[in-house]
Amino acid sequence: MSLSGPELGLLLGLPLVVGCGLARALGARVREDAAGFLGLAWVAGALATGALGYLLFALDADPSAGLWNAGLALVGIVAFALGGRRKRGGSGGPASPESDPRATSNPARSAPNTGRSRLVFGLERAFFGLVLALALVVTWERIVSAGHLPVVTTDEAHIWAVRAKVLFLSGGFNADYAAWLHGQPPLSHADYPLLNPLLQARVFAQAGGLVHFENRLPIQLFAPALILLMASALRRRLRPGLAGLLLLLLPALRMTAQSTYRANADLMVATGFLLAADFLLRFRASGAAREARIACVGLALCVWSKNDGLLPVLALACAWAVDAWVRRGTGPLVGEEGQARKFLPWSALPLAAVLATWGLNARFGFESDIVAGGERGSSFFGLLVSQAPERIVPVLRWFATELFGNLRQGQLVVPLALVVISTHPRRVFGPNLRFGTLTWLAVLGGYVLVYVGSHQELAWHLETSSARVVFQALPFTLLWLAEACATLDPRARSNP
Repeated sequence: MSLSGPELGLLLGLPLVVGCGLARALGARVREDAAGFLGLAWVAGALATGALGYLLFALDADPSAGLWNAGLALVGIVAFALGGRRKRGGSGGPASPESDPRATSNPARSAPNTGRSRLVFGLERAFFGLVLALALVVTWERIVSAGHLPVVTTDEAHIWAVRAKVLFLSGGFNADYAAWLHGQPPLSHADYPLLNPLLQARVFAQAGGLVHFENRLPIQLFAPALILLMASALRRRLRPGLAGLLLLLLPALRMTAQSTYRANADLMVATGFLLAADFLLRFRASGAAREARIACVGLALCVWSKNDGLLPVLALACAWAVDAWVRRGTGPLVGEEGQARKFLPWSALPLAAVLATWGLNARFGFESDIVAGGERGSSFFGLLVSQAPERIVPVLRWFATELFGNLRQGQLVVPLALVVISTHPRRVFGPNLRFGTLTWLAVLGGYVLVYVGSHQELAWHLETSSARVVFQALPFTLLWLAEACATLDPRARSNP
């Protein structure tokens, strides 16, 4: 059983079109930033698809393709109507980057005035466009080349696809669903968030039965979305030549390639982390409600993709709090007044995603093996304390040699960040970079603590998962490098 061309078009095109409507409703406009708009559209459309599926399964509605697609079409109609009203009434944020008082993202006005400089800048823009096109072509080739491999092995099958099959076959969160997941042996990581399985379950619904190839596609499309969002974030901050050079690093990452070939959720977490951090930085600069709305969409993607996604969200929150404490008494940033009022209502999005996961886990008795401590008889925090003396050095050594010191894994991304921090220690903790620096250190420190407190055998756990987990933070690391370049050298800025 497989899907025809029109069925594939409906499967993938409908969430994208719905996402375009949702992106407009959030205040984004394609004419301002086509790459960022399309990346956001896929993220928003995927979240809407998952949310609708969750609702249908919660109602035990045994969702068919017709029911799911009709619901999505209705969401799209409402979203486009809201987007049209927001256009007439104002977006709630800057209509374009020019109105952002601290933005460095005005490519249209950033070209220098002299003839020679205009030529150089034009060549840089052509280079950036070529890099973006090349990255998208390479990403699409990876997606297509994986199409001949069935989803029957590794974590993409044993953790993610199998839960999608259970969802589809049970038709709802019912006794059959619980029986499948609590079977003998019980399915691993039944506590994981459901966005990934929900997106795959819609593929089964569209096909009218289980398929073993096409169900990977909705997850793989987060790879081009990540490329587009990365291009938008870099070009906003840097002149096109430098933005193109940094963008080259993302598709060159070993884990970017591996994540594109598989239906694992690490790619989704990386995309959500980048989107959330990019728009939180914009929100800090402008105080625009639009930026807060889109940042919360990224946060929701983080926490509804995988349990690991809670760590970047906590890192962002802690960095924000520490930065605010350090800046106390110095006066607000531009647009900082009223930020909580603009942000808090939209924080309901990631909160709802967390509660949807925790509520279902509480109902069916699922729990995280990491938090519970597995079979070691102690919680994660108990193991963290007891195992720290013997594990902290091996974990740090592994991260330093196998991940950050291994160009096959981290390429130049983490080493470049470490060079910047070591050569400009005062400025990276200054007011312009402190939030990003603290976020980066917090999330990497969190990864270290997870392995120190893990109940799994250490060498096996590091070998099988550390590269995938750290990849979740690498696109954000590129974003931080762009912020650092623009701060440390004004000549690197998009609008020098």
